[in-house]
Amino acid sequence: MKISFERNEDGFELTDEMKKVINEASKQDRSEAVDGRESLKRIRAKHGL
Repeated sequence: MKISFERNEDGFELTDEMKKVINEASKQDRSEAVDGRESLKRIRAKHGL
């Protein structure tokens, strides 16, 4: 999963919840990660869409 942030104001700070999500994501095993297109391809194949 990729998360992008856009800073459009001075003094922007991440909330504790944002920091928690980022920290949890950084601990995930990425050896079997797939991008969004591949994920959609698998969902379509699995559900016949």
